[in-house]
Amino acid sequence: MKPKLTPEQIEAAVDRAITSSALGAAGLAEPSEAGAAVAKPGTLFLSEGEDKYCTAALYGAPPAFEEARRRDPFLKAALVELSE
Repeated sequence: MKPKLTPEQIEAAVDRAITSSALGAAGLAEPSEAGAAVAKPGTLFLSEGEDKYCTAALYGAPPAFEEARRRDPFLKAALVELSE
């Protein structure tokens, strides 16, 4: 007989499945052999004004990049024109 799941366990499992599906659809994660999503390296920035961003989180970044973001977590956005 399988153990019964609590409502909280069911909700957590559904949340994980939805998150995994959404990240995969956005190209931000790849499925693992176990079926769970494995996130690709990335950086989360928070807006600190019109053109300034603060590094909020890093995942899988190279050590030198992590150290640089820790020393100076703020980035200033630059407009770049793309030519055809």
